[in-house]
Amino acid sequence: MSPALEKFPSLTIFSGWIASLALYHQGIAPLLSGTLSLLVTLGFALVFTRNTPKRFWKVLFLAVLVSFSGAFWMDQGLSRPESFPEKTEVSIMGTVLSSRTWGNRFAVVLGSSEERFLMFIKPPATIMEGDRLHIEGYAFPLRDNRKDTFNEILYWKSRGVVREIIPGRISPVKKDSPSIHTWRSALRRKIDLQVPQFLRGYLLASWLGIKDPELRERHGRWGTSHLLAVSGFHVGILAGLLWLLLPRGPAGSLIISFFLWAYVLFTGLSPSAVRAAMMLQMILLGDLLNRPLNAINSVAVACMAMLLFNPWIFWDLGWRLSVTAAFTIASFSGMSISPGKAFLLSPLIWITTAPLVTGAFGAMPVAGLLINLAAIPLYGLLFPVFSVMGFFYLLDIPFPEMAVLPLRAFLSIWNGTCDLVCRIIPCQLTWHPLLVFFSASVIMAMISISTGSGWKRTTLALLAVNLLVSSLSTSLVV
Repeated sequence: MSPALEKFPSLTIFSGWIASLALYHQGIAPLLSGTLSLLVTLGFALVFTRNTPKRFWKVLFLAVLVSFSGAFWMDQGLSRPESFPEKTEVSIMGTVLSSRTWGNRFAVVLGSSEERFLMFIKPPATIMEGDRLHIEGYAFPLRDNRKDTFNEILYWKSRGVVREIIPGRISPVKKDSPSIHTWRSALRRKIDLQVPQFLRGYLLASWLGIKDPELRERHGRWGTSHLLAVSGFHVGILAGLLWLLLPRGPAGSLIISFFLWAYVLFTGLSPSAVRAAMMLQMILLGDLLNRPLNAINSVAVACMAMLLFNPWIFWDLGWRLSVTAAFTIASFSGMSISPGKAFLLSPLIWITTAPLVTGAFGAMPVAGLLINLAAIPLYGLLFPVFSVMGFFYLLDIPFPEMAVLPLRAFLSIWNGTCDLVCRIIPCQLTWHPLLVFFSASVIMAMISISTGSGWKRTTLALLAVNLLVSSLSTSLVV
């Protein structure tokens, strides 16, 4: 039997879908890209096949059928021409779902009862998340205003936006009832007013998914920006704490599930956080049913569900980084590695995500490879501490200022240490096609080792992956 079909059949299908979406990006027709998806799934399964019992062919047929059907359905939906007119006069009422700086303007996503719209406004006008607005103006299809490789249309479509509005008149509307967006906005104002600066940026990042510009610049310089994006790291911290505090059993799993999805919803439903929550939910479900699930298969199922819901998410950088890191962690956990070598996981994630980071930002600091060895476990402990202290400030609970001084001093020392490491190792890693091949090879080799495949099958799998990546590298990186 093929270890791929036996241990993680969803991964064989997911690999075909990824190939199909990348081919769609290069202009391949849905029927042909769906057929090639089928072939990729077939090849992935056969490369690891050791023997062919009777049920093998049934499982393989089902896998390639799902691969073709899903890929064709997604590509067909993506290639369907938009029915929107070039310019339409509109009068809509909606809720501000997000508001963020975009160059010298604010990019506002407005959710109406029918669709999501994008709107740009200039300072000093301010629109807060949760505001209820009545907009009169003109709507038109999204425009590609790219000045480099960044594609605005793909970015906004991955967030569910379908059209842009040029507002002629903006009128506030009285809210019928509070919403999650209203609560997020109120909490943001409270954090801005009551929490000291050294703690504020971390609370905004971990509680609301909002990045403080100064903190983002600092962590970008260190190569640890991923710590500020709500992802599997933060979701895992929450789930781990709840797992330790709550009793095992159905009640505990249900409570963890509730808080897990409440956290993901409150932090803005970032693709990486949703992917992590779906994967953890499958693990909790397996625990409830007393059927432990394979980590690699769980990641693949979560990713497939998100692609079916919104195929445009394939081009979201955060989703790609999250998926790559998750597969690295899952395959690492399946390898027979002693706990003392767990420190290898951080550099492995750095290596496998390097093509995506350098492809999007041009370069990444080599010092981050060393800094992340300490940063990931360190912030795994610090974020719960930040949250506890944040509650003290927000609830106006008096406590000695002396209790804060050790944390302030530690963060100051940590910041200085990271800056020193960056000065000692000033090198920057820039994008190169070989990075894509190396990253794909590392992940494929780890998956092969976790299945117990011999060196011959592992070598064949690496050759096949590099052949596939060589034709898709542009779509998979940019």
